[in-house]
Amino acid sequence: MSSDNFTIQEFEPWMKEQILQLTESEYPFMKGWFDKRFAALYENQFQRNRHKIFVAVTENNKITACISFIYWPINFRGEALNSYQMVGLLVDPAARGAGLFRKVLQKMDA
Repeated sequence: MSSDNFTIQEFEPWMKEQILQLTESEYPFMKGWFDKRFAALYENQFQRNRHKIFVAVTENNKITACISFIYWPINFRGEALNSYQMVGLLVDPAARGAGLFRKVLQKMDA
């Protein structure tokens, strides 16, 4: 699968179910509680509008990769830094080897 068949973009609410399904297919032991973890990590009042989730989406709106970060405030020498902690990384097995991880990180850096 070529990485040219994907668009890298920020998370939109319609993507949540696909991210849950991708996670649970990769990590079956998370079935049934990952939706609670998702809510706790990204939908809580502190993280809302601060977290960062980037996805690779096919032309058919299929999520094939996801990397997520939560806001992780750090103070350095009295200055608050705008910092993040990566908490999730998934690539659909069918899309591995297409350079998606690198492309998602490049989008995040931009």
